[in-house]
Amino acid sequence: MAQSGRGELFAEIEAKVRELVSATGLTAELEVQVFFEDELLFVSATRRDADGAVLWRSSHAASPDSGSLSALREAGDELVTRVAADAALAAAVDGGADD
Repeated sequence: MAQSGRGELFAEIEAKVRELVSATGLTAELEVQVFFEDELLFVSATRRDADGAVLWRSSHAASPDSGSLSALREAGDELVTRVAADAALAAAVDGGADD
């Protein structure tokens, strides 16, 4: 599989994570990582305060059926859903949007 295809897919997954996490109101210094290693797809999001301290982190991995774009996309969608659910819970616990 071409790296550019994966790169584009990973950028789409990152954008989805940013959109869904931002929708919860948790927007401060959001870092998102998406990568494929050792036959696992990893998606993580970390929210930091102005000083760089970690306020919240969600990290999940999935084992796609193959390394094909369609399998990676399916696994990515599952991971985005998990990260978004973690963000919604964090927003509920934190009482809403960032200051």
